[in-house]
Amino acid sequence: MTRHLLSLLFLATVFSMQAQVKINEYSVSNSTLTTGTVFTDNTGSSPDWVELYNAGSSPANIGGWNLSDDPNDIVKYALPSGTSIPAGGFLRIWCSGKGDPANASGHIHTNFKLTQCKGDWIILMNGSTVADTLRLRKTQVRHSRGRSPDGSATWKVYTTPTPNASNTGTAYDGYAPTPLLSPGPGFYSSGQSVSISVPPSSGLTVYYTTDGSEPGTSSTVYGTSPVNVSATTVLRAYAVSSNANVLPSFMETNTYFINESINSQYGVVSISGGTKLNQLMNGTQNNPPTHFEYFDNNAFVTETYGLSNKHGNDSWAYDQRGIDFETKDDYGYNYALLNKFFTDWKMGKSKRKEFQHVILKAAASDNFPGDKPQVSCHMRDAFVQTYSFRKELEIDGRRSKHVITFVNGQYWGIYELREAFETDYTDYYYDQPKDSIDNLAFWGGLQIRDGSDTGWVNLYTYVMANAMTNATAYNYVDSKLNFKSLIDYMVYNSYVVNSDFINWNTAWWRGRAKLGDKKKWRYWNWDMDNVYDLGENFSGIPTTGMDADPCSYQNTFHNAGPNKGHPDILEKLLTNPDFKAMYINRYADLLNTAFKCDSIMDHFYYFKNILTPEMPRHIAKWGNGSTLADWNKNMDTLQSKITQRCSYIEQKIKDCYNVTGPYQVAVDVQPAGKGEVKLNSIWLPSYVWRGNYFGGVSMSFEQRELDAANYEFDHWEFKHHTPSPSTTRDTVSISFTQADTVIAHYKPKDKKLEETLKESDTDVIFPTAFTPNGDGNNDILFALGGLHATSVSIEIWNRWGQLVFSTNDLSKGWDGNFNGVPAHTGVYAYLIKFTTFEGDMKRSKGNVTLLR
Repeated sequence: MTRHLLSLLFLATVFSMQAQVKINEYSVSNSTLTTGTVFTDNTGSSPDWVELYNAGSSPANIGGWNLSDDPNDIVKYALPSGTSIPAGGFLRIWCSGKGDPANASGHIHTNFKLTQCKGDWIILMNGSTVADTLRLRKTQVRHSRGRSPDGSATWKVYTTPTPNASNTGTAYDGYAPTPLLSPGPGFYSSGQSVSISVPPSSGLTVYYTTDGSEPGTSSTVYGTSPVNVSATTVLRAYAVSSNANVLPSFMETNTYFINESINSQYGVVSISGGTKLNQLMNGTQNNPPTHFEYFDNNAFVTETYGLSNKHGNDSWAYDQRGIDFETKDDYGYNYALLNKFFTDWKMGKSKRKEFQHVILKAAASDNFPGDKPQVSCHMRDAFVQTYSFRKELEIDGRRSKHVITFVNGQYWGIYELREAFETDYTDYYYDQPKDSIDNLAFWGGLQIRDGSDTGWVNLYTYVMANAMTNATAYNYVDSKLNFKSLIDYMVYNSYVVNSDFINWNTAWWRGRAKLGDKKKWRYWNWDMDNVYDLGENFSGIPTTGMDADPCSYQNTFHNAGPNKGHPDILEKLLTNPDFKAMYINRYADLLNTAFKCDSIMDHFYYFKNILTPEMPRHIAKWGNGSTLADWNKNMDTLQSKITQRCSYIEQKIKDCYNVTGPYQVAVDVQPAGKGEVKLNSIWLPSYVWRGNYFGGVSMSFEQRELDAANYEFDHWEFKHHTPSPSTTRDTVSISFTQADTVIAHYKPKDKKLEETLKESDTDVIFPTAFTPNGDGNNDILFALGGLHATSVSIEIWNRWGQLVFSTNDLSKGWDGNFNGVPAHTGVYAYLIKFTTFEGDMKRSKGNVTLLR
């Protein structure tokens, strides 16, 4: 039987046969988070469940039958052999997603879960025959839907579910219609008169609140006059029927922003939950039910309902607190926040558009003013983490979007909407769902967030017990641990002088799903607010100054055991020459690209420009005597620290790792544009490219052809070294003992082109087009050529004659912005003036097209 049924065939099965076994009751609201009856499985969890009923007069053997939630995959789960239901009996099945490994006597677990707000199906198949099917309808928390009476065609709502038993409780026809509020939520320049309506029906009473609390029968009764909303307000309403067979409706929640001026670069979050939410935001941990609305560019985008909880430790004592928010499908409002929050490539671009769990972070321990108004910037953690995404380091973490937050209609300041690192994160990006990952963290003690630490402990023990110079042992560790992730994690944290990791805020994970990605242990960034010598030294490293040694973590946490043993593993691996080369060269690659001062400062100014428009109002709310001048002073201090780190780090690497140099290397391709070079871990973005590298380790150079139809690679030219294995191989290696110039030479396949090539090999030109759209490919316009140029002047104009970009540095390119905003698509003129080594003055001019 095919796994996929045509929809027409599926929907046309009208069940003319009276099936002996039927779906009799289901609960997709079996939550422990409110009062009432809850049902737990053999593991102590409270997953959704489905009840089957045998309406026949003899036992029904349903072993091998299939159960599914998806019409396009109707044989998702096969019921265990020997499963039977007695005559007139019932069988509850947990839809936990855990599958057979979780089964126990009286407990069957499917390999899928149910999501009522997606409109999932429940499909019961007996071989190729549809035994029964239905599409889920929403219920409120702790309710179920079931047949009344058992096995009949009539479905009712039950407030007291009865799995594994007859549906004998009070059966309700359904819920009252949800009120409609008009106009809808959004931003308005003046007060609004909001009408509340329900479909024409007798006996409905509408109750509403304007303080963010959930309405009840003691709330204000809506009459015939609209509700006057004169200031920013959360309006919530629900309907109650006089018919005893009809339950109260779902709530409707709308936020009306009145005369609010919000810069369009920010998202806006409105959370509401009445007194309990106010208590949470003021320091009481009470897990309040919370409605979450999101607005972008002053327009409503998405909403959901769930639970809030504290986020942060030290920062929880500050006046402005951060929270975790998790959508709860159990309540029947929505299964996720549905929006592409992270669309800015400089902040960690992602196509993801469903989020069950997000963080509203108030800059954590860098909260301004917090308890350290003399150093706080309200940005460090998000700044450091988003830069990791921007530069594509091999580290997971939390993307960020700046949002202005309102709590029960009250302004609450600047927050970072953060992507939470949870199982829905690993499921989306790597096809590693819950129950398929080992997710570990150390925060003063080991946290097993998911899975087990057994595999990690075994790996650490193996590394410590075996010589990493042994090829077999080294290759085994390589098969279990993502070396690049370990290197990027240790390099990045040491570069920003993170004084709050290893013994705090360290996190690592691996996937175990066979069809998923990322099966090796790898790292994710947790809190990174104590960086650049502006936080607490919880790690206890000798110095947190900008002259801190990158190897200080290895010295501080020597023989620290598996939970804090990441520097131990690094130290052992560094005894292997190949790994040491990988580590030192990766550090150098980053120092020459991502960790260059101008690159990090570009991100700094980008962040500062985002924060600046809202800081006056934010400080007016939370300042406690601090001023905008204080914040600007702190930002200047952070800027100074970033610049200082760039100056010290190369010498500190030499001190730590017994390498020489650094030596400058210049890399070019000839003719320009015919090929490109990968130096260690990076494909170089422009030529002539210059960087500083260390001696004493083997560096690699790899070429690839860009115009293979007309040109082919010919040879490498090194001015002062001899590469291995030969100058004609695509990939060669060298250990530097002095500065050098490296050229990848290409030759035309058509010999007639050679003379033309010789005439133009000293030109400095631009490619014909570039695409600054944030996809990481061809985003920056760099000049090509220039190996023989001793000085250069580059100017680019738009069609109105405005100078949009100029530089005297071939290593700097145009990012497609003009006066801080994206320039228009179209054709731009350029003029390049340069002087050759021979002293000749040359110029080239032309046009380049900007495309997005």
